[in-house]
Amino acid sequence: MVETEATNFLRVLLQQDAEHIQTWLRMVWAKQQQVPEKFNWLGLAEVSTSNAQELAWALPYPYDKSICIRIFVNWYNY
Repeated sequence: MVETEATNFLRVLLQQDAEHIQTWLRMVWAKQQQVPEKFNWLGLAEVSTSNAQELAWALPYPYDKSICIRIFVNWYNY
């Protein structure tokens, strides 16, 4: 199976922390960053949501878990 540019980019992006992903999204929306053709936006949203849920259960209160949730909300609004 050959990995497409979009799939590879998503895989690498999802290895970054949530703040890096949020910065990348802001740059995309500001048209300062290009997105690979056929980018899997739904995959980004699903993994970000899953990561936010894991953080919500794994980290002690009062940790700021909102960054992963903001990524999903911003994606949805885009």
